Amino acid sequence: MISSPSWHFHLSAVTTGAGGFWGLAWLTLRMALFLAGATAFGLWVLPHLARWVGRLSISQGVLAFAIVMALAYGLAAELIGQMAALIGAFLAGLMFARTPEKSQIEAALPRWRMPCLSPSFL
Repeated sequence: MISSPSWHFHLSAVTTGAGGFWGLAWLTLRMALFLAGATAFGLWVLPHLARWVGRLSISQGVLAFAIVMALAYGLAAELIGQMAALIGAFLAGLMFARTPEKSQIEAALPRWRMPCLSPSFL
């Protein structure tokens, strides 16, 4: 028998909250599926795509690809995993850190850091 008042609160939040226990289970499953799918994509597909984009003759192609993928991961985190977009963008960054194109992205970022990020703090 659970006797602590805090446990009663936690159990009641799970059993009587929005969606109840099955709603929480479904949300947890969606989060796990997003994290597993995004990690698998990042480990096996993303390096090949980044290498392909790196060979294209376009200016700052790898940086543009990294930004687009961070936004796509963020959108997927919101829509599939019901998590904050920040989690998806962070996961995309972790996946790009494992690619050989990491040095190209790091070299291109200082040029864009001030014009793009500074206005967000004003």
